[in-house]
Amino acid sequence: MNYLRISQQVIKQLLPKKSARLSSLSEKPTSNLKKSFKLISWNIDAFDTCNPKLFNERINGVVNIIKQEKPDAIFFQEVISTSLDILKTHLCDYDFYVGDLKNYFVTIFTRRDVFQIQNHSVLSYPWTTMNRNLLIVNGIYKNSIEIDLMTSHLESCDAAVKERTQQLKFCFQKMINAPKNRIVLFGGDLNLHDHELQQAGNIPAGIHDLWIEMGKKEEYTYTWDMQTNTNLNLSFPRNGFLPRHRFDRLYFRPATTSTIDFKPISFKLQGREMIQSIQRFCSDHWAIQVEFQI
Repeated sequence: MNYLRISQQVIKQLLPKKSARLSSLSEKPTSNLKKSFKLISWNIDAFDTCNPKLFNERINGVVNIIKQEKPDAIFFQEVISTSLDILKTHLCDYDFYVGDLKNYFVTIFTRRDVFQIQNHSVLSYPWTTMNRNLLIVNGIYKNSIEIDLMTSHLESCDAAVKERTQQLKFCFQKMINAPKNRIVLFGGDLNLHDHELQQAGNIPAGIHDLWIEMGKKEEYTYTWDMQTNTNLNLSFPRNGFLPRHRFDRLYFRPATTSTIDFKPISFKLQGREMIQSIQRFCSDHWAIQVEFQI
């Protein structure tokens, strides 16, 4: 049926233009469409509470960085009820899960608009003397990527090496045992020295230290750095120098039965700018921020 009569010449003039437009749409660079998954892990210092005003300013500083960076998930260590109240009040776009409400504890925050949470659990270490545990949150990210989020604050101080290495091995085993279709991200303030990692049997095959994976950049090595972080006011250096350690670490076990692209593309530290109004940093620890291409 001919509702419109168009000459062959007009058709020939129209077709190249239409084809060119369709071609331009199909050839649109996909790089602009790529998205990323961002995770921040941070010990926010439960012990610097002698001045309530300074404490509130520090935690508000943490909130400001979280709002600026908009991570999809956050691992917090050394949270107390006061800081949790501030975090959950201002980070209202997130759901949160708590390791234990005794003394100071760990939490995981997940963005409500991108995470569907399936389950969460708290596994207490049988050999802890400091009420430490492993918090696990199992979720689906953007309706397609199955992720296990795991954070812990391992036993502190030099006297707890045995307990700390046992806890680390326990966490590594949990990563290994997770279903192969799931991505696993584990980390936090692990209070770890490299020689203790060796005592624990080193990093198991298939698990990656994200600082190492992203090039071991020197400027991102030390997460507890008393040479640049003045919050603790260490005026008497140990053995002639102020200590600095890579206590905070993040580990990644990719899914091995999934074709979903989930590749680390960035590793950096956050919280290294002083809050000028109080002349303090948000914490005595720097935060770790990692980003994955998806």
